[in-house]
Amino acid sequence: METHDRFSTRHGYTPEEAEISVRHEAPYDLRGALIQIAYDTGLSPKPLRKIVCRVLRERPDPNNWSEYPNIAEEIETLVDNAEWYEVYDIMEEIYRVLSSRDYALVSQGQKIPTSNFADELNKYFRKKGIGWQLVDGRIEIRGPETFEQDV
Repeated sequence: METHDRFSTRHGYTPEEAEISVRHEAPYDLRGALIQIAYDTGLSPKPLRKIVCRVLRERPDPNNWSEYPNIAEEIETLVDNAEWYEVYDIMEEIYRVLSSRDYALVSQGQKIPTSNFADELNKYFRKKGIGWQLVDGRIEIRGPETFEQDV
């Protein structure tokens, strides 16, 4: 999959890192960004639903067979209603699937670079002040540990 060459990337513009203000939650906007990043990385709704349902131990809705809007909306509902920590579990599972040889779950049977997924997710974390990072497929703490004591 080709990566989109954005203006900001070409010219080295990046937002300043926001002060960490989020640790034990998964804000609504993060949940939406996760889905967008998964799509941008190359997953389509059908394989993404398999991942989300597996992590949440939910059964896919058999009445939803069209990717747009049905399965896409089902994914949004599942992710929006997940516990905050399950959202991070979903992130790790997406990374695992993208880095595995389990091509049946990945769009068009192509292996998609996991670095794209991790890079985009980590950029979002830094921009929005989320105190986590995805490192080698694992969500790990980011930022000063004093944040934990302050909270």
